[in-house]
Amino acid sequence: MATKPAAVSIGFDAGALVTPGAAGKAEGRRVCSTIRQRSKALTGKKAALVLIFGGAPKPGLGQQVASAIGKQLHCANADIFAPKTPFRAFWDGGLDYGQARLEVFVFNTKQSASAG
Repeated sequence: MATKPAAVSIGFDAGALVTPGAAGKAEGRRVCSTIRQRSKALTGKKAALVLIFGGAPKPGLGQQVASAIGKQLHCANADIFAPKTPFRAFWDGGLDYGQARLEVFVFNTKQSASAG
């Protein structure tokens, strides 16, 4: 796994995203589309792990938002984010509610030289 992540920042309606029902599903589709657009630089790579930092005034809410975003990864790009790509949801009190930062660690496909 590469040790330096690719950063992807997104903005969205956090209140709608964490609301059950039609509003939450609609905002989930919008988040999916936003991640798809913002992750184009990762085309041809596979995510090994994604850390998601949700902005919110309190930790629990930030983690709830980040978790809801994580559920949209596969929808955003199934080639980059396989169905079971692990993600971890975190809070970032420095981000506004409705902002999130994804740190995408990709598989390192470079072959290392064997020690002789």
